[in-house]
Amino acid sequence: MPRYDFKCSEHGLFEDLVPWTQDTLPCPQCSQPSTKQVCMPAKTPGRWGDSASKFIPAFGREMTSMEADAEAKKRGLVSEHDLPKNYIEDRLEAQDADAAAHHKTMDSFIEKKKEFNGDASRAWTEVFSTENMVKTGTLDSAALG
Repeated sequence: MPRYDFKCSEHGLFEDLVPWTQDTLPCPQCSQPSTKQVCMPAKTPGRWGDSASKFIPAFGREMTSMEADAEAKKRGLVSEHDLPKNYIEDRLEAQDADAAAHHKTMDSFIEKKKEFNGDASRAWTEVFSTENMVKTGTLDSAALG
């Protein structure tokens, strides 16, 4: 049932849950009949009875926003609003740093390959030596035993 505003001539406005066909309601203070008022309901798509659905690309079908929220929760997805502050920016920054390190390694491999006249195996052995991997943090020295 929807919530409507009613006006009592003696006690003013109050609201109550009533069927949409009910136009009068007794005032809770004086029991005199009060009249239903014209009011502007909040527009809340997909919530509280709004059955408008739309195609959600992430799930590949049409659904309301409530259904999409339930499906996301069921799949263990987290809303962007529930992530820690700057989470996405920090993750992108870390990805950029990883990409830069990868490019640096590949540049080193290309240089070593030229140095060893195209011998890729020898270049990989030099670039990915235990010493270099410990130095770059790719390999933990404690793992060496």
